[in-house]
Amino acid sequence: MQRIINGVAQQVLGTCRCPQCTGHAGHAVRSFGRSNVNARPRFTTSSTYWLSGIFAAAATFDAGQKIRRRDKWDEAIAEKKRELSYSIAAEEIVVPEQASEVLAIGDAQHVIRNEPIVCNFASHGLEDAHMHHASPGHRTPTKTKRSHKAQLLDELRNPQHYADLVDPSATLLEQVLEEQPRSIHTGSTLKQHRLAPESVYLSKRLKSHDRSSWTPKKAEIVNLSTNLLQMTILLHLYDTKYLVDYEDMPTTIQDLLKLPQKQLLNENRNLLQDLKRAWKALPDLRDYQRREPTITLARYASQDTSPSWFKPPSHLSQELRNNFAATRKEIQENLMIDAQSARHENVTAVIRLLASTFHSLNTSRTSPDLMTYNIMIAGFSDNNLKTLTGHTIAALRRCQLRPNETTVATVLQHYLKYGDADRFNRWIDLFNGENGGLSLSRHQEIRESQLSSQLRVKDGFAHKIVQLQQVSSKVLSAMIAGTLHFRGLDAALEQCDLSGSRDSPLNMHTFGPLLRDCAARRDMDNGKRFWAGVCELKARARIVASRGQRPEPIPRHVFAAMLNLCQRMEDRELYAQIADQAQDAWPGELQTIMRINKTCQQASTNNGLEQHVVESGPPSVVVMHERHHELQEESSQPPSGNHDAQDEEEQTQYAYAAKRPPEASVRWNDTRQRSWSRQDGRSIYTPPLHAAQEQYLML
Repeated sequence: MQRIINGVAQQVLGTCRCPQCTGHAGHAVRSFGRSNVNARPRFTTSSTYWLSGIFAAAATFDAGQKIRRRDKWDEAIAEKKRELSYSIAAEEIVVPEQASEVLAIGDAQHVIRNEPIVCNFASHGLEDAHMHHASPGHRTPTKTKRSHKAQLLDELRNPQHYADLVDPSATLLEQVLEEQPRSIHTGSTLKQHRLAPESVYLSKRLKSHDRSSWTPKKAEIVNLSTNLLQMTILLHLYDTKYLVDYEDMPTTIQDLLKLPQKQLLNENRNLLQDLKRAWKALPDLRDYQRREPTITLARYASQDTSPSWFKPPSHLSQELRNNFAATRKEIQENLMIDAQSARHENVTAVIRLLASTFHSLNTSRTSPDLMTYNIMIAGFSDNNLKTLTGHTIAALRRCQLRPNETTVATVLQHYLKYGDADRFNRWIDLFNGENGGLSLSRHQEIRESQLSSQLRVKDGFAHKIVQLQQVSSKVLSAMIAGTLHFRGLDAALEQCDLSGSRDSPLNMHTFGPLLRDCAARRDMDNGKRFWAGVCELKARARIVASRGQRPEPIPRHVFAAMLNLCQRMEDRELYAQIADQAQDAWPGELQTIMRINKTCQQASTNNGLEQHVVESGPPSVVVMHERHHELQEESSQPPSGNHDAQDEEEQTQYAYAAKRPPEASVRWNDTRQRSWSRQDGRSIYTPPLHAAQEQYLML
């Protein structure tokens, strides 16, 4: 009671200033503070609680309104797309000239008759289906009909490899694994926003924007195409399972190989039909239902439909890369032993490679990307699996993954290595935007550069734009080497002229096939002019390097080709000069260049069936390359009469220098321009050098 009275007195009369009252008041304040700290908060009367609740309710209501508006827009857009899709599909559905498509797998042939095919599917379909007619002047050799199993066994039991006519110093897999372009761009400055999104010249910042998630239709098409490739590999294993002990293979493959072949073929046919129906379906796959599979294959979760970025399956690419490299190394080591043992060991190694590839594709959680397909194409081609390489290229086309410059160069080198002129010319046409092109342009590309030289309207479809790719050093080298191999020097120079119109002048890698051709014809004059062009491009590379970029040395195979020419013409002085330059450019690798030189020398002196010893490092590899050719001085001699009609057709197909066009000469006028003059008076011109470059060359 006394405490209450004292408190009332203090409020009414004021606080007493005596020492006793001052100490008591301070104690009261301290006790009140401690009691407030220890007291439990009152959430029901807290302003923070009420304000946060109000804001949370408002945000929830606003998010719900946005979701409802988005759903209404999606329904309206889907309805409009559904209306437009029927009119577009009516224009795109065509019936091919041949009413049947034959797909030969194993010993059976499945014929799909009188089925309308979407034009896109026809243009991106099987590589082994109906091919476009070759350009005039090309003749396809008549081939004896052989079963798929016999052709496969011939490839497996043949321990030989074909020489690479573009770059003998590296395998296709080694060229694919190069992260950066192998040559600097010697043309004008590239505009990043006009390059294809998969281009090797595109910056990492812009390339990351193309890794968005796929639509359900795209993911389903990639899934079905990869499953078709898996079935092809599985049928290869089924045809060769009696050659090896497949008990060492994974359990999944053992169970599949125990199934009857008819069930495997039926599953393959069902996958083809599902793929055709998926092509005609809407982007959200509302009107599509996949058949229940009878064989368990990979169903990739692939990319999430959420707007998250797609992470490439680097683990799958790395695993396949190691498998191909190990198999090729094992085959090279087997070639050092006797032929019979090497044949058996090579068959075992290749079958293990097929099993590991199937297992990697089947156990991967993500669908293969473009890099994975590039590795498979190069790996199968390096291991002499021509048929399976063609199926892999077909799977890439069916997936409609946008190929880059590395893909085009690898495919062209594969067809060139096996002398397939028809498919080589077809891919050249696709690269130039004809027959549907390789890939369509994005919408932002059409808005930003409607008048760009890299865009072209698709044949027969005014509402579709084809995106042309940049001519890289690898692509240009493969194009020049193939044109030179199939049609001669004059046609190769015309191809240089066409490439110059695409803002891609010659590079040092391109001169390798041209110098090897001069060595085969013993043409020292044109060889020296070509070498002068190599030196000029080397000087230009040094000028670019002075601005901070790394200079590019002259490639090893170009050095080897020029050394081969000097050796055949017995020019010892020039041979010594070029050997010194090679030693300076590639320290410690002169022996490798000399071995490549030996390969080029044997290729120039032998006729008919040529045996090349290619040693890119121990152990050595004996390379058998069938290339029927005649030297220029022997082209006028009539062929012997002991060959049958089939041999004459093969000689016509694989002719290297027979019936060569009129001789073309090369002249280097000055440092301002370089041109090739032919008998028809036409010339090839490349952009002139800048004043600083001219002054540097004069020094």
